[in-house]
Amino acid sequence: GWRDSRPNPISVRSEEPTMLQPLALANGLASLKATRLSDDHQLTEMAIEAESVEALVRDVYRHLLTREPSAAESAAFVELLAPGFEERVVEGAVKRPRRRLRNPVSWSNHLNHRATTIKLELERQVRLGDPPTERLTADWRERLEDAIWALINSPEFVFVP
Repeated sequence: GWRDSRPNPISVRSEEPTMLQPLALANGLASLKATRLSDDHQLTEMAIEAESVEALVRDVYRHLLTREPSAAESAAFVELLAPGFEERVVEGAVKRPRRRLRNPVSWSNHLNHRATTIKLELERQVRLGDPPTERLTADWRERLEDAIWALINSPEFVFVP
């Protein structure tokens, strides 16, 4: 199950912040998982259950930055999310069950010739991530994902003192 992409894992890590960390957060798998509103995402449920766009913006700020949005921040996000808010929930769309990835490779069979193929397929599936929910309209969902991405990549979130 070993592959060329990681023959020498790093065991000692620097704790100093670098510019690579925000770049990885902005463009990496963590950002994809955090921003894509799948059926397994807590913010998807918040978006579906929200009473108003203002309440949703407040809840998203509380969830991601653990604070209330300022008046200017709230106004900007309300302006982004208000169009289509009332029609955002797709009637009849059902929540898909969470996809569980099965890993049949273990120490007892990791030298089998199929182990690498299996592990590469698992890696591909993880990189794809969960599919976006069909319970929210695509246009509105993508705008909320953009808002989430902006908050996750804000200096307040990225650089923790």
